[in-house]
Amino acid sequence: QYGARLWGGGVDGAALSAVLCVDKMTHSNYEEIIMPEYHRGIPELAA
Repeated sequence: QYGARLWGGGVDGAALSAVLCVDKMTHSNYEEIIMPEYHRGIPELAA
């Protein structure tokens, strides 16, 4: 599975987790640079 709001196995989740940890430790924003919009940890807001 790959696409908007879908996760493929555990690799995508592990990669996102690692990026979020680095962002927190370095006060950076690699999540927005590296991860596609639909694989970011930011939840969709209700309309």
